[in-house]
Amino acid sequence: MIWPFRRRDSDTPSSLPRSRPAQLRIESLEDRSVPAVVVSATGTNFFPNPFGGGPFFPFDNFTGTVRSASGDVNGDGVADIITAQGVGTGSASRIRIFDGASSRFQSRAVVIADFYAYSNVPDASQTPGFAGGVFVASADLNGDGFAEVITSPGTGASGHLKVFNFNNGAGGFLGSAPSLRASFFAYPGFLGEIRVATLDPGSGQLPLLVTASGAGTTQSDIRLYTNAFNIGSVASGTLVVPAVQMFPYPGYLGGVSIAGGNAGRLFVSPNVGQAQVTEFDLNAPVGGPMTLSPGVTLSTGFNAPSDARLGVSDVNGDNVPDVLTSSIGKNATGAISIFSLSTDALSPLTGLFGFQGFGFFGDSWVG
Repeated sequence: MIWPFRRRDSDTPSSLPRSRPAQLRIESLEDRSVPAVVVSATGTNFFPNPFGGGPFFPFDNFTGTVRSASGDVNGDGVADIITAQGVGTGSASRIRIFDGASSRFQSRAVVIADFYAYSNVPDASQTPGFAGGVFVASADLNGDGFAEVITSPGTGASGHLKVFNFNNGAGGFLGSAPSLRASFFAYPGFLGEIRVATLDPGSGQLPLLVTASGAGTTQSDIRLYTNAFNIGSVASGTLVVPAVQMFPYPGYLGGVSIAGGNAGRLFVSPNVGQAQVTEFDLNAPVGGPMTLSPGVTLSTGFNAPSDARLGVSDVNGDNVPDVLTSSIGKNATGAISIFSLSTDALSPLTGLFGFQGFGFFGDSWVG
């Protein structure tokens, strides 16, 4: 399934409402999916949708961008829905996590964690903080059955990466008070946004943490970190040396969107310019240095995107990652397309090319 998110653009036609909170929608894309839910803006009324999809509002009264990820943070074997406030009026680095089991099996949106990632304290906080937006990713970085939540900031926060752990050490769930396992600055001195993802290298190895610089660097800069669960707290200005550093588009000054799949497949797209996605394959020889080598490249078919968003999910159930893409623009409708890697070439999935998650003029995120 995919979770595209919506925000209202200031140039949205006046015939559409402007003040509704940011909205999340779960799309059923395969027979293994279950009907999703529709939840009111107050989060109190649940409306099961027999057609398999429906919106709910992860942040009451917030009309800005919402970013998403999924991961089993409470260790019950079902991936949970992780949402983060992006840019917009009222943004304060808030993270809210919804129970995957309740959504999947009971058609209910139940909040199981609610905290702020960047306040004036090192750990998770109940005090609103950084207003520049947060990117979010998730993976089980230490193999204990609980997925960690990784956060990275938007413009103005010096690339401050955090890893939050939800296991209390005895198999209990920490909920809204996760412990901080890593806190470091991926790009010391850089004030642009940092996007974050995780990458499964395969062969039973633990996932890697992946970062990508936004606009404002000399060139797009992607970094991979091993053993991210144990990085610890690192002072500002101190470089944590990545296991891999790559510049996918030499000379390109804009940012990139990233998404990690299984078997060491990383997908990268420039945020502006050509509407394309490039696959990079991780090489991790025993005892040797890790490297990323370019694989296939495809055109998404979007027209001059102002920003590209990527996600990865095995939509067709063939155990090969499928690439989710969306594009935004001031007067665009946020079309979403899915591409398969089943034949070692990125090809559009039948019936899932250029469809509308919401059918409105504005932004959509996929995860």
